[in-house]
Amino acid sequence: MDRLKCLLPVVALLVAVAGVAACGDSTEPSADAGSGHGSDNGLPVEDSGGVEDATPLVDAGTGEDVAPRDTGQDEVGDTCADTGAEDCAGYGDAGQPDAGQPDAGMPDAGSPDGGVIDGGQPAGFCRSWNACAGDKVCDFSLGRCETRDVKPAAQIAIYAFKPPAGAADDVLVVDGHKFYSSLMGMLKVTAKIGSVSKTIAGVDENRILIHVANGDTGVVAITGEGGQTATGNRFVPAPDGVIPCDGTTPMAPGAAGLSLSDMGPYAAGYVDDPAANIRVHYPAQCGSVRRPPVKGTFPLVALLHGDGAVYLNYEYLGQYLASWGFVTVMPEQAEESGNTVLQSMVAGYFNTDLAAITPVLSGVKTTDKIALVGHSRGTGRLEDITQAGVFSTATVAAVFLGPVDNGLTVPAGMFMVFYATNDGQSSEGNADGCYDRQAAPKWKVTINGGNHSLYSDHKVWLGALSDTLPTITRTQQFRTVTSFVLPLLERAFKMTEHFPGQIDTPPPSAEYVVKMEK
Repeated sequence: MDRLKCLLPVVALLVAVAGVAACGDSTEPSADAGSGHGSDNGLPVEDSGGVEDATPLVDAGTGEDVAPRDTGQDEVGDTCADTGAEDCAGYGDAGQPDAGQPDAGMPDAGSPDGGVIDGGQPAGFCRSWNACAGDKVCDFSLGRCETRDVKPAAQIAIYAFKPPAGAADDVLVVDGHKFYSSLMGMLKVTAKIGSVSKTIAGVDENRILIHVANGDTGVVAITGEGGQTATGNRFVPAPDGVIPCDGTTPMAPGAAGLSLSDMGPYAAGYVDDPAANIRVHYPAQCGSVRRPPVKGTFPLVALLHGDGAVYLNYEYLGQYLASWGFVTVMPEQAEESGNTVLQSMVAGYFNTDLAAITPVLSGVKTTDKIALVGHSRGTGRLEDITQAGVFSTATVAAVFLGPVDNGLTVPAGMFMVFYATNDGQSSEGNADGCYDRQAAPKWKVTINGGNHSLYSDHKVWLGALSDTLPTITRTQQFRTVTSFVLPLLERAFKMTEHFPGQIDTPPPSAEYVVKMEK
């Protein structure tokens, strides 16, 4: 187990210094101290695939840009997520409309039937980072607000799981808290669906991955360290293969969001390869697992995980990018020093027809260019795989989230690094070392009040000294990260740029500080 490999060497240290769990993430700075736009190369070239009025990012016939919108501004600096103020989009907990909030292109709380949006789609689906208040974040794939922790909890509990229904080869993601409270406690965690004990594919304090089998049905239950059991809702079977859109998940909006906080023109579908432990997010006609894809050729982005956390911990980024026309892959792989296995895993999705991997993705192809995003030790793996082979020439962008610094230069056309001021595992020296070595164009984004845990979907590192409590919400950190990553990737892949001003002249915000060289 990758997590155990990472944690065992520091058990003795943790006994002596309670709470120190910065596994694999150096906090020491490194000893080491292109042109962005280009012409449009016609990516992605999509067929609507049954999505009515979906606006392609480029014209499928000419390769010319279709009505790019350059606002240069976004509400990324607002505080909607934690205040519930009246200038926020009209949603609150569990994706339901908040009374007293005005309509912002979403259902009105006063509608007697709950309202409908987008041609008959049921009300209640969140479509923006600003749609969920307090400790909740928007899951773009299911369109629901989900609870997330920012500090360790006192008692085991299950918040929710997804997908609500599934079949063999799907991976069930269970979110909650305090599944264990000590390093060795993770080995004692067990899971059931109904009366059937299930194989755990990965376990964190706050997130557990379960392999689903055909016919699985019943209440989801997690027994944590110490024998306490938490139960969730009932999981039910779903058919194999592509699952038709049925109105229970968000339909593709059909048009790009008006701000960087909003989802793009597509829904966020996903499919798992449990044998290789890889999840793929893709532009879909409706959201959730194995939904009908939008056919076409899309840019490929690999999301590389850090140590000490389950690999499926960057869905917020995978879902968001899928809605804007990217295919993302999240592989589980902790290998370093060569990374031939990781290279092979990612290369299998590179410049190919994905129908060869799974029939769910029939008609979906990826480009001969790639962008790489790494978190924590994932940035070390990112650095490693770009030193040789196809990734040394095909990488158009690299994004570092709370990085380590192995002293390597990434051969990427564009570079962006994020540092969070309350990050207890990755120092600003790491970010500066990575930034200083890279050639322009490059950006360093400092997230005020963010921390190491909030780069992930739902991770709270154990112990008071392994990360510092944030002073912002997880949604605020998600919003800042995605608001810079999207325009960077659109430019790197020479797509229609919907918000170029965000990286050319970043709007002032209390949430971030930007340093850049263009």
